[in-house]
Amino acid sequence: MTNNIERELRFFISQQELRSLQIKLQQFNHRGRFREVTIMYDNPNPAHTFYSSEIDGRLRLRVATPADDKSIDGYGLISWKQRIPASKNELIRHEKEVEFGFNPNDLSYVQTIFENVLNCPRISSYERYRSHYEADKIHITLDEFPFGYMLELEVDKSVGKTNQMDFLNEILFKLNMSMESASFHSCDDMYRELCNKKGITSKSDILFSDKDMPMLL
Repeated sequence: MTNNIERELRFFISQQELRSLQIKLQQFNHRGRFREVTIMYDNPNPAHTFYSSEIDGRLRLRVATPADDKSIDGYGLISWKQRIPASKNELIRHEKEVEFGFNPNDLSYVQTIFENVLNCPRISSYERYRSHYEADKIHITLDEFPFGYMLELEVDKSVGKTNQMDFLNEILFKLNMSMESASFHSCDDMYRELCNKKGITSKSDILFSDKDMPMLL
């Protein structure tokens, strides 16, 4: 189990920018590509909902299976992620994160505990393909969502806050990206914004099979 403060930058990538970015990512160590399914749950007590502005947290159940290299293992993950109010208006997001891993083959048992024992309301879910890369003190992920792509740079837990910009700026330079183009949005924030722009009713599950899915252009 891990209990840490996560520090990260997010960038949404258009289809036109994707190929150039993929070429630049080849300079880093590729750790694999996974298909992930993530389900979000709420507190069974509505008086203490995780989605209130006071708590602003997410209880997540995730399972990942290798998308390409079947010699690497998949994983299951229970995680609690909570935004830190002090960083609300900062491009580098600081969030509390607690994670606990489990065998992905045991997903149905974990779901039973969440839904039938604890009676946690199922709020939403999303699918994505996630590619992992490692750089110096920075973990890089490129996510393919049903609506488009997102790049995430996460600072290693061992790096002090005073040094995080040095490591981030080095990676941004290698990717030819600027800090100012980072986004405040989470993946579901972006999905809802795209739906609003297209006049589409957003759904609780972000799925590749959704024929009405708006696309990030």
